[in-house]
Amino acid sequence: MARVPTFERCRDSRPIAEDLKRVYVGPVDPRFMVSLWHQMLRQLDVSTPPTTTHYQYLVAFTPVGKLGRVPDLTSAKTWLREELRWWREEGDPSQSIGEDMVATAIGFWLFPLEALSTQAEEASMRSQMMDLTGHWPELALMDVT
Repeated sequence: MARVPTFERCRDSRPIAEDLKRVYVGPVDPRFMVSLWHQMLRQLDVSTPPTTTHYQYLVAFTPVGKLGRVPDLTSAKTWLREELRWWREEGDPSQSIGEDMVATAIGFWLFPLEALSTQAEEASMRSQMMDLTGHWPELALMDVT
């Protein structure tokens, strides 16, 4: 929920391979939303040439808790400190996590739509978790300059 007009797009260079095995894609199956989008385009008689149109699916994390939304870099750092403190006090003691292991960032992942279509046969339309292994996301970071 960053309140900035621009994002810096880059390849996510963090070690996220394990995270991609179980990506929460929201309460509604994203393939359903893509289908609705294409249906709306047809109803409006809008044609989108496949060579000029590049669709991506945005995946973001919505922070929860007493700190609420995270609209800027300062509140992101505060939220991260609180999350790490909670993790140390309440989290799984077998999992160690330190501030040096987590990069503070405000942004989101962008996946190609093909990442979603590969799940079509094995996941139900109500699936909230998808294995997006094999589709390394583009990272859109809040531009703080």
